[in-house]
Amino acid sequence: MENKRVYYIPPNLNRSYLLGGFKIMELVAFLTIAVIALFMVTKKGFPTLTLAVPALYLVLHLRALPDGRNVQQALAMRWRYFQKDQRYSLQECERRK
Repeated sequence: MENKRVYYIPPNLNRSYLLGGFKIMELVAFLTIAVIALFMVTKKGFPTLTLAVPALYLVLHLRALPDGRNVQQALAMRWRYFQKDQRYSLQECERRK
């Protein structure tokens, strides 16, 4: 008989940790974009246009929905829904026997 090694994965490693509604890497990316935007504001002087990029990133990646999806995923779902043809005929609505 062979001795097979069995490895158990702790349940904590399968989770995605959230901090303030964001994953850790999303927060790191936001902070990077924000620092670059602030640097560009001090060098170039376009505060409204430059600070819109990190604000848009922040809003799109916030997990505001109760099912854990972020705003970007919810907008994509609605976009796909409204891109489909919403007209149906009576024949399609009848029960199939």
